[in-house]
Amino acid sequence: MSEKSFAYYVKDNIKKSEQSIREAIKIQITLNDEVALARLYTNLASICRAQSKFVETIRYYNYALKIFESSKEEKLKAAVLGNIGLVYFDLKNHEIALHYFEKSLKIYTKLKLQDKIGYISLYMGGADFENKNYKQSIKNLEKSLKIFKENNDQFASIDCYYLLAKSFHEINKNDEAFVSINKGLALSQKLENTTRIIQNKIFLAELYLESDSTKATQLGEEVVATIDESIDKKTKASLYNLLYNCYKKSNKIELSHKMYDKYVVYNDSVLREQSNLELIKEAVNQEFKIKLLKNKQSFEQSKKNLKRNQLIKLLIIIITSLIIISGLFFYFRRKGIQNQKVRVALLEEIKKLKNNDSTNLVVNSNEFELIREKIEQSIDRKLNDTDWNVLNILLKEPDISNKEIAEKAFMSVDGIGSSLRRMYVYFNIKESKYKKISLITEAIKASSK
Repeated sequence: MSEKSFAYYVKDNIKKSEQSIREAIKIQITLNDEVALARLYTNLASICRAQSKFVETIRYYNYALKIFESSKEEKLKAAVLGNIGLVYFDLKNHEIALHYFEKSLKIYTKLKLQDKIGYISLYMGGADFENKNYKQSIKNLEKSLKIFKENNDQFASIDCYYLLAKSFHEINKNDEAFVSINKGLALSQKLENTTRIIQNKIFLAELYLESDSTKATQLGEEVVATIDESIDKKTKASLYNLLYNCYKKSNKIELSHKMYDKYVVYNDSVLREQSNLELIKEAVNQEFKIKLLKNKQSFEQSKKNLKRNQLIKLLIIIITSLIIISGLFFYFRRKGIQNQKVRVALLEEIKKLKNNDSTNLVVNSNEFELIREKIEQSIDRKLNDTDWNVLNILLKEPDISNKEIAEKAFMSVDGIGSSLRRMYVYFNIKESKYKKISLITEAIKASSK
């Protein structure tokens, strides 16, 4: 990796790192040095992997691998094989990942490159952790950490400490877990790696949560103050879930609800991304099948098979995508119609309640007024002025948006949101698409008693 690109990469500025490496590739193409060019493509693949661009990652790695194999660059070939294994590890295909790790380890062992064996041990430790083989994970990670310390590889040591902490925690060795995660956090801060600082702080807070919720909350709030758009959704989901549990434990109900709402938003995004990842996984797995096919057959025959398989895969993806899209379209259309019926029914109920149909009284619905005393008696608590104001706005416009309520009440949207969440609890409003309509319905019922 070029020095400029690597500096950006270490400081977690992935976009600038990619920009720098692509500029270096443009220059290298003109110099007629395939091995040097393959090195740059290897680094570009690593940057793509950090952005979850797995199809591009495999493409660049395989391009570099082909050059290293023809040039008999064994050390570089082993490095690419290990990195391809990591891509399949990211996609949770541990069998294919292990296939590449073993091929890489075989070359490093032959070359007696102990420092590289340290990285393979780290990768194996990660695979052991995912397979819930925690003791073996610790064994591999401690082996790799020893090598990284000897070579002063602080960046790789961070990942070792993080996985060690998680493995120790899984076998209830929390003292060792605290030691490891604090060492990893110190190194992350030293190298100014924002992503790993946040990752380590979140897990450290999770360790503290059971014994010291105040400390856990403090760490979580520190992280919230530093996150930005560059932090991935999975990390944000973990953070807000942590704070939800922290505030819940300290009985800060309003804050816990706020954190839970944010957790749901980001967790839903993560689940959607995981669904999309399955299609990518299939595409990347196809690359692996194609490579095996090339090794078994002649170039021309494998080329024919490749075209046929790619066409079949493309058709399957297209047909599957169309089926999924069609299914989603009809589902949401049906859901929309059902929701509209519910909305109309709720508004009709409000209209009947305002007109006192149940008592056969003839009253102008526009003159119906809420009775604060009856409502407070019904929910067995006092309403503050903000909540009372919001209820009267909803009385006139039951399906008004939070933003419009805020404008009418001369308040912030966040303040209106807090008020509504309180009253949903007061009136025992269940989860639905039309919670505000349900809320004012209950308030009208209480006023009509």
